[in-house]
Amino acid sequence: MAAPSGRRNGGGGASLWAALLLAAVALRPAETVSEPTTVAFDVRPGGVVHSFSQNVGPGNKYTCVFTYASQGGTNETIGNTALLPEESMALCPITTVLEIQAAWGPLCVCLSGTWPSQQAGSESISSPRTQDSTVKWAQSPWTLLLTFEKWQMSLGTSEDHQHFTCTIWRPQGKSYLYFTQFKAEVRGAEIEYGMAYSKAAFERESEVPLKSEEFEVTKTAVSHRPGAFKAELSKLVIVAKVTRSEL
Repeated sequence: MAAPSGRRNGGGGASLWAALLLAAVALRPAETVSEPTTVAFDVRPGGVVHSFSQNVGPGNKYTCVFTYASQGGTNETIGNTALLPEESMALCPITTVLEIQAAWGPLCVCLSGTWPSQQAGSESISSPRTQDSTVKWAQSPWTLLLTFEKWQMSLGTSEDHQHFTCTIWRPQGKSYLYFTQFKAEVRGAEIEYGMAYSKAAFERESEVPLKSEEFEVTKTAVSHRPGAFKAELSKLVIVAKVTRSEL
């Protein structure tokens, strides 16, 4: 099955689900779709193949599987702090390494120096590896290393359980990882609509679909095309119809 030409913009959360509803209605006009179940998971760089899967439908007999391999991404600036590719870890003159939970996901922090003293306007952070410490972000010699990204998978079914949807995406819009491969696969159903995006919608920014030559859609999977895929992935959308053998 060729990649579909119909592409539509959407937002995170409710707007994203509205896009799925439109896709499902286009397939079965009389059909309504249940609210999705959304689960967060970590997308990890390092070049190793990882998989994440969830089940949906009666007896959880329909499955969506996301399989991928990725490397550390491009530099991303948040305020005065740079997020560097995973490969930069060896270049960082680390004296202290700890993990923190930030709005943009779990991070490792490399401190090239000593802990700064407590000052007004600074932030308190803590780690199992260190005592509570206070850091003034703008003036301290910090380098933040993005070790993995938080993604989400949403699954939902039509009321008669004849269709199910699977959406995989990064809520912050754009992933800064380089994907060497990806495949979103369904089991117990056949894909009727599939799309891949280099950038998901976030705030006022619209989603950006991959070029049709970068990926392919078959009856069971949406996957990269070796040699054509340009390593950018932030979202996948699938609408699948239950096969007769599963009815």
